[in-house]
Amino acid sequence: MALGLSLALLAFFQPDHTVRGWEIYGDESTCSADKVFEDGTTVGLSLDHEQKDSSITLWNERWQSIDKGKTYEVTVQFDTRDPLTFKAFGMKTDTAGGILIETDGIRTIAMAMAARSVAFRRGGQLVGRYSLAGSNAAMLAISRCNGKAANKLVDDPFAG
Repeated sequence: MALGLSLALLAFFQPDHTVRGWEIYGDESTCSADKVFEDGTTVGLSLDHEQKDSSITLWNERWQSIDKGKTYEVTVQFDTRDPLTFKAFGMKTDTAGGILIETDGIRTIAMAMAARSVAFRRGGQLVGRYSLAGSNAAMLAISRCNGKAANKLVDDPFAG
């Protein structure tokens, strides 16, 4: 859930840079790539610096019925692969509702890099289908961001 809080905070900051239409963000624990689509949905893909946890976030101003902290079951399908079902947690700002889908580390990010599209469903209802064009380059930028963070020197590596 800490990853989700990081992502929610990133929504208020300017991106570090843009790669093939995806905005790249980095902080002390995670790096992410976000893209806004025509229907107003922002799709975010993120990976923590240790590459153990990944997540997908979806935000939209129209999703006012989402309850903050509520758990939703969401199906994610990359291209025509078998759908994957994940728990998603409701998020809310003053202007938008969103969900944080905690996924399974590098495996999901690798699927996003290889896929042309991703579809999200809640029950039988299609939430949205989005192009992943440029996501390969964006995920490589996330990898570089994570690499820089992992190699960052601290003032006193022997403290604590």
